[in-house]
Amino acid sequence: MKVNNVNTIDSLRTKKVEKRTITDPNTIEKPQINTITFKSGNPRHVFHQISELSLFGLGSGGVGTVGNDLFFNHENFDRVIENIPLYNQDVQYTKVIDPKTGIVTGIKKDGVSLRRIPKGLASDNPLKEYEGHVFVTPKEIGKDKSLIEFLNTAENRKSVYVLEEIQTGKMGWGLETEVPIGMYKAKKNDQLLTLLKNKGWSPEQIAKTDITFTYVDATASMLKPYGDGSYSTATGDALAKKLSVGWQGLPYPKEAKASIELLPSLKEKLGGFDPKFVMCHDGQAMPLIQFAAVKNASGEAYWQDKIVTAVGHNLNDGYMYNLGTKDAIVCLASPEEIKQIVNSKEYLEALKVGAEDEFLRGLLPKQLLDGRGQVNAVMFPLAYGEKGFVPMFTTVSEGYYKSIIENELVSPALFKRLQELSGLGRFRGIINVLMDPKTSGFTTDGLTDGYKKDTKIKLKDGKEITLEKFKAFEESKKYDLQHVRDVKKHNKISLLKRLNNDLKGAQLWSEADQKWLEAGTGFSQAVTGATGKKFEIIGGIDPKYLQMLESGKDVPMFVSWGRGDFQKGMDTGLEAFVKFVKKTKNNDAIYVFGGDMTYLKDVVELTKELNKDPLFKGRIALLNGWTPGASFAAAGDYAVLASRFAPCELTDLEAMKKGCIPITPKVQGMDQKIFDPSDIANANYINGYKGAHEFYITEGQALQAATKESQEAFNKVKDDVIKQLQKDYKAKIGEEIPTDLLAKQLKSNDKYNKALQKLRDSVISDDISGCIERAMNDRNTNVAEQIWKHHADLKTTFEENGWLASNKKSTGQLFREWHYDPSKAKNLTKDDVLRLDLSKISGPKTNSNTISFGQRLKNFFGSKSGKWTAGIATALALTGIGYSVYMNYKNKIANNKPETEHLSAII
Repeated sequence: MKVNNVNTIDSLRTKKVEKRTITDPNTIEKPQINTITFKSGNPRHVFHQISELSLFGLGSGGVGTVGNDLFFNHENFDRVIENIPLYNQDVQYTKVIDPKTGIVTGIKKDGVSLRRIPKGLASDNPLKEYEGHVFVTPKEIGKDKSLIEFLNTAENRKSVYVLEEIQTGKMGWGLETEVPIGMYKAKKNDQLLTLLKNKGWSPEQIAKTDITFTYVDATASMLKPYGDGSYSTATGDALAKKLSVGWQGLPYPKEAKASIELLPSLKEKLGGFDPKFVMCHDGQAMPLIQFAAVKNASGEAYWQDKIVTAVGHNLNDGYMYNLGTKDAIVCLASPEEIKQIVNSKEYLEALKVGAEDEFLRGLLPKQLLDGRGQVNAVMFPLAYGEKGFVPMFTTVSEGYYKSIIENELVSPALFKRLQELSGLGRFRGIINVLMDPKTSGFTTDGLTDGYKKDTKIKLKDGKEITLEKFKAFEESKKYDLQHVRDVKKHNKISLLKRLNNDLKGAQLWSEADQKWLEAGTGFSQAVTGATGKKFEIIGGIDPKYLQMLESGKDVPMFVSWGRGDFQKGMDTGLEAFVKFVKKTKNNDAIYVFGGDMTYLKDVVELTKELNKDPLFKGRIALLNGWTPGASFAAAGDYAVLASRFAPCELTDLEAMKKGCIPITPKVQGMDQKIFDPSDIANANYINGYKGAHEFYITEGQALQAATKESQEAFNKVKDDVIKQLQKDYKAKIGEEIPTDLLAKQLKSNDKYNKALQKLRDSVISDDISGCIERAMNDRNTNVAEQIWKHHADLKTTFEENGWLASNKKSTGQLFREWHYDPSKAKNLTKDDVLRLDLSKISGPKTNSNTISFGQRLKNFFGSKSGKWTAGIATALALTGIGYSVYMNYKNKIANNKPETEHLSAII
């Protein structure tokens, strides 16, 4: 039977609800910092390593928001530094030419160098005084323009920030012993100071905080964060296979090691900056813990008694920063040790039989292997948490923490290890804050330029038009819901005028340069709020809805924005809206959503098909590419956030700040923050609509909650898959497939898993569709008024958000207790450090009593009776060797084929 949401409280439709009570920040526990002298590190200095943060936290999604908000946690510290990679430097390429034909067959990266302010700038160029300085910019600098031409343009200079050198040097990495590295600090000139002030930084905050950049070639050659495809479920799982092709290691661990090598230089070069606390954020940064542990165990004075902690922002598959076996070895071994491995007899034997990865994996410490025998960067804080060197590993909400240690489906690779670490008291959940004062409906400062000021553009036919800027709510009308809706009506009109393909090719008028910019700049500025963004509008909103709004009619607008990947569930959200319209026959609501749908082609196709359907034509618009989420929230009435998993997901809080009511599944971090009107116990906190389920439920739970139609569709696929598996096994082996083997094969079957995902998605979309229906029923009732009042009073800062936690302690309190406690320092011995087991290699010569890897593999296959059994299937499944490989290898042994034949030839 279908389990739907419980009904909305009827009393809330008429009865005034008491205003939400927020903990008085004046009563919150103040930091208790021990002021005794420690061996190393100032207890009021903290260093954050956020390896995937873009330039000053601009435009980098959830982790970028977190990184930016960490800047605002300065009150308890004298000095704070956030360290990020130096991206978007000058990459040199050379053509690859076929020597026989002379034809260019491709290009290869030949190197990367730092971008520096060149000589020869115009005399009035404000950057001229910085000639020779390294600089950063988020803008792509094409090869078709000279650097001088780029920097002489006022529009480009807005995005250019000058750096000061702190220290340069060299380190060993992979097979190289002389890798150039460097650390640079953002210069607090007028350009940066203006940016920081516009972001709401106080003079005290600016004085205490520095932003540093680590240079290594691997990250400097990326145009932007995740330029190596290292983030999200769409790309993360394939990362190790894609990049683990040699001993060069992965980019972010390389950058992390360089940061550790250079960090001590900050004490001399940055006025005595000597952090007691070093905090790593997310998987890309976590190899830093290994490099710090080596320094600590070796007795280096600088690294004694420092506190190294970590925050896992996302611990699901695709986000943990998977490491190939070679990549993991590079993190642990010196160039000399790697040379010892690759020149060993055992390694060469493994190569001959195609078992290189299996052999190398055997050299790794078991503490680095997750529940599936694979390596990911999150294993570093887990391993050193067990040793006490990392006193605390937290994730980004209490809800996610509970989910991940109670539900094996959420992160099966880490489930048992995180349970064990939790039992030691070293794994917990602390909810992310939302600090940025610009994230507010009472200001337009947090919007992109094209939305916070009028945008003048010239169409292809020469017609000039001006698109009106967005409005903000007035503080004097803080609790006036009608005022909020009037502002949103203005913003909706402005947004719908922009989402118009007739603006393609339009030029933007530049006030700074007093000229029309190139074709397309006006379209980009109008739609995304910035120039140079890549996007397309799929579908569209019928002009009649614009006319309805302009005539004063109510047009409820549902919005959604985020990455187009498995996690964010953009497909499920769209399906929920479709179900709502089909059920209610509602003809007024519209749906506007966006994100990069590169990995969700089905969403693009579905949107196109829906716009051919008379019921949906002109009611759904998809902005495929880059989406101005804050602007969507400022115009939208409801934010459909259908995430399949949500460690914290600040999007719901960001939406609330803009008066956009979140509609979500009952999932992890959002479950902790969303209080539904149906929740009687929290009637004084209502702030959104929440379904009854999360995506990660068992097959049985999903069947119980799904509609009859969804149940039947899933059961048919499952039955067909089972029959096929039974048939295949019987044909090959001549026996009935054992029950336990059938269960394992079913679990790994692609058709079954797709059907199970569809079943789970149907439950979530049913839930959200029901939430949409309830939200529309409540639209003109007291429920909507109370929700807005709670949005207007929303407290999300470090010291004020204790009301969200079960223990009522704020994030600030918990950070001080769990991460920033100087007494928790624990030094390591050399025996504690994770090292390779090099006892398994004997150099160029092999002991005559040692059985070669190839011989052991031959013995394994040759010792069997020749019958494929469940026992063999289970054993070989652990190494990924299937039935066809088993039979082929046995046949080759029977035919006296040489044991050294490469295993890949068999496959």
